[in-house]
Amino acid sequence: MRFKNFNFLILIILSLLSLSVYSLKTLNYSQYNCRRSRDVIYPQEFLRFINGVGEQSGQMAEMFKIEWSDHIDNSRRLIIQGAQGITRDRVIVVGAGNCTDIPLEELTLSFQRVVLYDFDIASIEGARDMLSLELQNRVDLNSQDISSVGALFLRDTIGMVDNTTLERDVVRNIISYMDNMELPKGDISSDEKADYIVCSLVLSTLMWGEFLYLEQKIADKFGELEATYFLDDIWEEAKLRFKDRVVNNVIDILAATLQPGGRLLFIDSAIKHTTDNSVSGSLEDIQVFSAEHLRGLLKGRFSIDYEESWSWSYLPEDNSFNSVSEHEIEALILSLPQF
Repeated sequence: MRFKNFNFLILIILSLLSLSVYSLKTLNYSQYNCRRSRDVIYPQEFLRFINGVGEQSGQMAEMFKIEWSDHIDNSRRLIIQGAQGITRDRVIVVGAGNCTDIPLEELTLSFQRVVLYDFDIASIEGARDMLSLELQNRVDLNSQDISSVGALFLRDTIGMVDNTTLERDVVRNIISYMDNMELPKGDISSDEKADYIVCSLVLSTLMWGEFLYLEQKIADKFGELEATYFLDDIWEEAKLRFKDRVVNNVIDILAATLQPGGRLLFIDSAIKHTTDNSVSGSLEDIQVFSAEHLRGLLKGRFSIDYEESWSWSYLPEDNSFNSVSEHEIEALILSLPQF
């Protein structure tokens, strides 16, 4: 579950204000360019935070099982559809979470190996354990971040927070870091490649959990966020620039991971509509990419074999969270272009 539940994450962030600072040394980003995140681990505190969100995910899926049913059925149907007519040696599911929207049993029956990627290890372990013992033996769990950025980002930016005395300076330094960090390359070995890759509700939520966690660290140290950068759009614009770079980097990595003749399925949201019922029902449309649609992110790296879209009431009307949220979901079944 690569932050499939971003809206809920915002709702519960206030309950996590007591998280203590994870102590790390300040590093110069020029010293760790191009290193894969497999060399760096997430703070355990952050992983506990993610595991808590994963638990809430299962609760919300049960709470809104009727409202989510069409989205889940569409996702599972398209995942099976995308696997038709390809070699079925290995499938990777990125951001698998508790596999509510993933037909895990069908994939394990169809492929020799199934790899579930998610740093919420408890969720993917729980999903695997629901299978028969025979099918469990076909499933591999990987708690690394396939984006190869998040762990590095937190290690180094938290180090900046710990070792900077002025809030204005730490925000300015982090913005410079995000604008100048050279992202890791897609150094993919042959045994890491897959015939089919499922990437569901991952791109839209990349880095937002890390941003929220980092902002809380800044607030823990400096109190109410008052720096000029936080009072205008500079900080938000810097986060969006960095997120766009990370999304582009992830798509490069996924392209490098796909075997020739294989397929990649994106199921995600480029636009979401939110209404805050506590503020006179104010409606806001949030664009989560620089592109208005998923296909605008491809930049010629894939051919589109199939495309579909639908609406998903993530937080439906009359819920207890005092907010309504609807995602415009797009699904793209992709293959590598033939040159």
